[in-house]
Amino acid sequence: MEARQNRTILSAGLLVNALLRTLPEVNVYPVMAPEEGEFPALVYRRADMAAHQVKDGRPADTSYIEMEIWTRSYAEGIDIAEKVRALFDNRRTLNETAGLYMRSCFLDNAYENGTQEGLFVQYLRFVIKV
Repeated sequence: MEARQNRTILSAGLLVNALLRTLPEVNVYPVMAPEEGEFPALVYRRADMAAHQVKDGRPADTSYIEMEIWTRSYAEGIDIAEKVRALFDNRRTLNETAGLYMRSCFLDNAYENGTQEGLFVQYLRFVIKV
């Protein structure tokens, strides 16, 4: 099941993007949304990674992917957050486009916030191993 094709954890965003694009009701943006973006919007980024060095072989690389879901209503944000969790949590998948095999993924943290502009934000943080 090795699909790296010279891709590493640095390409995890390509895999994340491919999975998120299966949610047609959400506008998906890597790293940052445009100022005039449409709602609901989901912005994701590779926030951190953990490297492991071993003598022989290659262990799974670990990356932390943060997602922000921006909506005009609280309930809509919760609904999208639940769909995203169902899409990623406890998932293993081979993504040919990204050239990566996701060995494992789980929700590491989640919290919510509001803005002065009346928008609601759901924050999700996943741990992904490739």
